[in-house]
Amino acid sequence: MKNSKAFTLIEVLVVVLIIGVLAAIALPKYKDAVAKSEISGYFNFAKTLAEAQEAYYLANGKYTMDLTDLDVSIPSSCILFSKKNNFYCNNNVVIDNQRSYVNGRYIPTGRIAVRYCPGIASQGEGICTTASKGGLLSINFFLKNHATNPGEIHCQGWNQKGKDLCKKFSGQMILD
Repeated sequence: MKNSKAFTLIEVLVVVLIIGVLAAIALPKYKDAVAKSEISGYFNFAKTLAEAQEAYYLANGKYTMDLTDLDVSIPSSCILFSKKNNFYCNNNVVIDNQRSYVNGRYIPTGRIAVRYCPGIASQGEGICTTASKGGLLSINFFLKNHATNPGEIHCQGWNQKGKDLCKKFSGQMILD
């Protein structure tokens, strides 16, 4: 019998198999944790925008469409879209000052939305909307003068992955 200090091929294959199984289990959990962390990072910025919109409403009797009217510090990872009502952050998140088209003009609806669309958020306005366009979820901050949900925060998943991510925020907001 030889006294060898080398590993056999079977031992190496078993170790590689075990590492592969552990990676397959851990990777989705890791991706979910990264997504929740990224969304949470912009959650406070959206909350600040909502508070600034409320201050603007108190001073002017209406919400503003132009987010540059608000006294807020913009995170360095965010850029303001040309119509000045959307921020695109880190290629994954859109922070949107929701609006409606009424009588030939846009008016603010009293809602700030944080949309999570991994990898596509900077491609242009309207891209980060639903699962069919790559979006996973939307967290909606309804302002105090919103018609149907004043002062509430809702999370809406557009596909199963988005719904699962919304569940990770349970207790902080209403799940739609």
